[in-house]
Amino acid sequence: MDYLIRPIHKSEYHMLEDFQYEALFIKEGEPPFPRSIIKAPVFWNYITNFGKTGDFCLVAEVEGKAVGAVWGGFPCGEVRGYV
Repeated sequence: MDYLIRPIHKSEYHMLEDFQYEALFIKEGEPPFPRSIIKAPVFWNYITNFGKTGDFCLVAEVEGKAVGAVWGGFPCGEVRGYV
């Protein structure tokens, strides 16, 4: 299978909701979480506020379709190291 890893396009930011939901761990035999769980602040903050300075996202694309993503950000747009 051929794939491409690339930066997310601004027009794809809405897809972060789907990727966040799909990333939730569900124990075998348990029912899936309601979709509304991604509106919980612990998840929603990473979706609704995405796009600030310091945010980044890489998308996995197969046959022209985004199939996965990884994203995060740095406070104030700065990478800070600790010694």
